[in-house]
Amino acid sequence: MRRDLAVVIGKSVKFSDLAAVAKKVGKKLLKDINLFDVFEDETKLGEGKKSYATSFTFEDPTRTLQDKEVDAVMNELIEAFEGKLGALIRR
Repeated sequence: MRRDLAVVIGKSVKFSDLAAVAKKVGKKLLKDINLFDVFEDETKLGEGKKSYATSFTFEDPTRTLQDKEVDAVMNELIEAFEGKLGALIRR
């Protein structure tokens, strides 16, 4: 199952920082995290900010995942990104 998420973060935050937080939070179900776009525009995002568009792939080899399970992990990821990296979620 794949989910996409765009986060606005400080320019000093690297994708590897985001990936490290994601791997700790989603360690059981998160199989892959991919960066597919970086957007920088101070007039739209604010000074010193950038946006990462990321995709997350979830998998459990023993069973079929349910949407509510992946939604719960995504909510944990969002809380972790906001709390640990000061991220804002682009909606």
